Amino acid sequence: MRIGFDATVLAPGTRLTGGGEYAAHLLRALAATDRDDSYVLYGPPGMTRPGDIPGSMEWRQLSRGRFGKLSALYNHLFNLPRQVRGDRIDVFHAPTVHTRPSMPPAPRGLGCPIVVTVHDLIPITFYEANGQALPLRMRTFYKWNLRRALRADHIITVSETSKAEIVRFAGIPGERVSAIYNGAGRPCTTGDEEKSLNRLGVRRPFILFVGSWEPRKNLRRLLEGFDSAGRDGLDADLVLIVERESGHAAEILRYARTLGCHDRLTFLHSISDSDVWALYRQAEMLAYPSLYEGFGLPPVQAMTCGTPVVSSPNGALREVLGEAALYIDPLEPGSIATGLLEVSRDAGLRRRLSQAGIEQARRYSWEETARQTAAVYHALAGKAEHEA
Repeated sequence: MRIGFDATVLAPGTRLTGGGEYAAHLLRALAATDRDDSYVLYGPPGMTRPGDIPGSMEWRQLSRGRFGKLSALYNHLFNLPRQVRGDRIDVFHAPTVHTRPSMPPAPRGLGCPIVVTVHDLIPITFYEANGQALPLRMRTFYKWNLRRALRADHIITVSETSKAEIVRFAGIPGERVSAIYNGAGRPCTTGDEEKSLNRLGVRRPFILFVGSWEPRKNLRRLLEGFDSAGRDGLDADLVLIVERESGHAAEILRYARTLGCHDRLTFLHSISDSDVWALYRQAEMLAYPSLYEGFGLPPVQAMTCGTPVVSSPNGALREVLGEAALYIDPLEPGSIATGLLEVSRDAGLRRRLSQAGIEQARRYSWEETARQTAAVYHALAGKAEHEA
């Protein structure tokens, strides 16, 4: 069987997003567990094969469009169907649903069954529900794109929480949606984590945040809680791995200067996997006060390393993290501060969270994610062959 995969999310600007991480880990695990099928990856124009993508998978560059920021839209509406048919693809998988018109839409009309991973419905179930709707241009594109995604032959999502929301929102049968958990990943290292920290300009002890600048990640309250904890004796810096650029960044940086804690903050982006894992391992704790998540990969990755997690319980986070995290109220900076101080001061609590986190993270394997995902491909291909 030949499986097509939309790999445009592996471009540098989106590689470290949740969708990019999901796609990269899933592809590596599929290459290791599914030896009977062949994979064709469709990347953006001009992008060479990423170095961490298995050599057994074929790489295609989509044709270069002439429509500026709308090139991805044109490519996926017109060029992708032609290339997929030419490659005789049996099942096609789109690993995320984008919110920006400059990104590819969910595929339709490829001449084969389509699987789309809808990680969550956060733009609707969180932002609109809380009066923080996306800008009109993004909102219009996302709703159109989501409708395309929900008409796919099968939908994969990453938690039972997200599945219930998709079924309720779309009014579709539950059997059309598979909840397949993300994996935790295997930590990699260069072997000298001290050099990694020095190169990145990171001082110990430090608290780690991994996410994005967007308001849902709750950076403003995290900074307020961190500053308050510092005034109460917390002796640690805060290291934040975020995307390179964001319209929300300037406001967060201004707020940090207003609080006066900006000299204890280190913002990082576009760093290697080995450096990310070095930071996970060397952090005193991971702070993750997100206001809503469909899964929550960073805290699971921290748990893999035995790093204590201070987290919000919102969305799927309590489902995914179980009893292995210290939960705080993400709407209360005082609660965030208390959580940071408790973990920093209580060695017994750190040991308990570390041990419980390692056990919890063992539930999440990219190999198992790949096996369940490949089973969806085969079921769809078998159904299409039966109906032909």
